[in-house]
Parts: sequence; structure tokens; C-alpha cells
Amino acid sequence: QQVGRIIKEFHPDVMILNRGAHYVSDEQLIQHLNSTVIPHIVNWQDECVLEKKDCHFVWRSTVPGHPHCTQFTKPAESVEEMEMMIATSPQYNWDKFKGQNELVMDLLSRSSLLTEFNILDGYPINI
Repeated sequence: QQVGRIIKEFHPDVMILNRGAHYVSDEQLIQHLNSTVIPHIVNWQDECVLEKKDCHFVWRSTVPGHPHCTQFTKPAESVEEMEMMIATSPQYNWDKFKGQNELVMDLLSRSSLLTEFNILDGYPINI
């Protein structure tokens, strides 16, 4: 619903979307993307074509938080080490973000509805 409101209000040339770090089940995520997000993006892309605008859609992957983040004094050097750390904090479902990122990217890639989009995969450099 926010996506539709933003499109209607601002008529953007560039849209960078992310699902946010609020975990829902795979089924809920797919249902929301298919019933709400993708239709809004398709309509926006169609409007861009009609208006002869060069519009760009970018999907940014979701990056999990990590426990005790304030205790880090320098960037982590190992994705694997950070993934092991987030696996010990199941209350936030951070360990499921990587799989859900792949699920979303696959869904978008297979969607015949979207004319063009790019992926900004921030997971490996931000975890």
C-alpha cells in the first residue's frame, strides 16, 4: 500500500525497494509481493512507458542485524562468521534473511510482469 501511495504522490523515475527487516513467513512474503508489490511496480513501469520516461526499478536485498552490534569496533571480515553469530539469535529470524533474499530475487527474475529491474545485493558487504 505504501508503494502505491508513493508512486501516486511522487511519480518517481527511480524506485529502490526493500522488504524491510521485519520477518514474515516465506508464504506471507511471496503472497505480499505477488498481490501488492509486483502489481504496483508493473503499473508504474507501464505509466513510465506511456509517459516516455526512463524509469528504473531496483530491489535491494535485506541485511540482518547482529547481536551486540555496539560492541563491534571494526568491520567484520567473514560473512560465514557473522552468519554463525546471527544463527544464535533466533528471536529475530535474522538467519532466514539470506534465504528470503534469494527467494525474492528468484521470484522477481521469473516474473514475466516486470519489464526491467536491477538487484542491489547488499547482504555480503553489510552483514
